[in-house]
Amino acid sequence: MKARSLIRCLFMFFILLLVACTTPLRESSPGGAAIKPAGSLVLVTGITGTQGNGVATALLEKGYRIRGLTRDPASDKSRAWSARGAEMVKGDFNDYESINAAVKGVDYLFLNILAMPDYIAAAKHVIDAAAAAGVKHIVFTSARLNDPESGFDENAENSKRMIELYLRNSGYPYTTLRIPKMMENFTRPADKQRLLTEGIVDYGTDNSKSYYISTYDMGVITAAAFANSKAWQGREVNLAADALTERQLAELLRKITGLDIAFKNPSWAEYRGDPNFLASGKYYDQHEVGYDLVKLRKEFPGMMTLEQFLRQNGYEKLGETRTSPAGLAAPTRRD
Repeated sequence: MKARSLIRCLFMFFILLLVACTTPLRESSPGGAAIKPAGSLVLVTGITGTQGNGVATALLEKGYRIRGLTRDPASDKSRAWSARGAEMVKGDFNDYESINAAVKGVDYLFLNILAMPDYIAAAKHVIDAAAAAGVKHIVFTSARLNDPESGFDENAENSKRMIELYLRNSGYPYTTLRIPKMMENFTRPADKQRLLTEGIVDYGTDNSKSYYISTYDMGVITAAAFANSKAWQGREVNLAADALTERQLAELLRKITGLDIAFKNPSWAEYRGDPNFLASGKYYDQHEVGYDLVKLRKEFPGMMTLEQFLRQNGYEKLGETRTSPAGLAAPTRRD
């Protein structure tokens, strides 16, 4: 009897040991995903731009290997990424052979494509080539008004809406991230220059909110999609980490910089002089355009607010000088 009990115990021990040895270690991450073992290769398009840079930075920190698509591997930005360990490959969206080569051996694809001649066909080719190469999951970045269900009337034949619909019907594993305003836009010299010299915020009206996210947080969410492809399959997310009216933005900038930053409600006649910008601006002003801010903050509580981002990127010091980088007079400082 004792012998049989001992044999039974040894058998159970063996089974438990076998399960422990064959089950991969899983680590909790935001979004309830399981972090993949380090070493998976991600092709990041647009890596030398604002969006791709932030996403690739987050993916690199999560343990992914990075392959960056660039038109010029010898550029300063490309070489900077090479120094960080990325494999930089030469390619162009309209050069299909270069795309076919770039996706070989890749585990995941982050697709960020700007409007350009034939960019809809180019995006479809990238997606097809990635699927043919065995890419496990594609994350594509779009915009809120490109959502086919948004109700926004646009030239659908020449917009990312066509790419969104193509992905929906492709059968490929994908996630669409519709991005709002990128917080990194506030770090552009031209934006800082305008704020210092004019001291006004006039991008929208009192009726509309602007939504924001940092590109690094976009990368964190992208990593979650790659890490748990099944849960993120077909998910279309309206990204947002913070939301402010333009008047609230002016108040926030005034608080952080100490400068007299004012809100100006522009007339539609002078609304940036861009027909597309005007159309989208009017739509945001007249409609409640839903973003997944509350849901995303529950999944990813560490997402930066705009105030955190501005403070981390030197906006408090911006108010310490009374002249702009070009030597023009800055708004009056409130001491």
